[in-house]
Amino acid sequence: MNAINLKIVRYSYPDGTHALRKINLKVPVGQSIAILGPNGSGKSTFAMHLNGAIENKESEINIMGLKLNKENLTEIRSRVGLVFQDPDDQLFCPTVFDDVAFGPINMGFSPEETEKIAMRAMKKAGVLHLKDSSPQHLSVGEKKRISIATVLAMDSEILVLDEPTANMDGRGKRELAELLKQLPQTKVIATHDLDFAGWLTQRSIILHKGRIVEDEPTKKLLKDKKLLYDYGLL
Repeated sequence: MNAINLKIVRYSYPDGTHALRKINLKVPVGQSIAILGPNGSGKSTFAMHLNGAIENKESEINIMGLKLNKENLTEIRSRVGLVFQDPDDQLFCPTVFDDVAFGPINMGFSPEETEKIAMRAMKKAGVLHLKDSSPQHLSVGEKKRISIATVLAMDSEILVLDEPTANMDGRGKRELAELLKQLPQTKVIATHDLDFAGWLTQRSIILHKGRIVEDEPTKKLLKDKKLLYDYGLL
């Protein structure tokens, strides 16, 4: 079964900029895939299409067998957890626990159920010890982990991370990669960080001016230095 199935996905911004051009892509359940490309290649736009954060009525997008449309939007957003590039865009509550519990509360879980769900998600993300802390006072790496906990609390089957290593040091990147490796969900990593892609993903595609120009096993693709240079990744 495919977790993600995109057919001829096109998208242009109001100013006429073509962000995505005829994207066709299938991602099997459980696969980790990197979406590679320099700034402006369409990575973030691509990522936001996967849970309907960008509305696109003209393209065919299927998530876990469900067509992405108005009727299925709530269900798909519960299945696709989107982790933003800037965790401050995702974390807005007074404490880490409150941020992680926000989703389950809004899904109608009882306070007792919400606490169990939030505690379990924080434990998986390695931030349980921070549950009473204010996210605003934590490091970028800690905030990234908390952002992941918020989507784990929604029991998301697909994790979509937009530039997850932005503003992180080498140690933080490795720790984040180790955390994500342990999670069984299908993962889509939009990044220009080649080391991170190599640590974490089995497959990589390169986006260039909104088009998929390469789709290869990550190890094979990363060995082609000329290709990476030609598409602005080196």
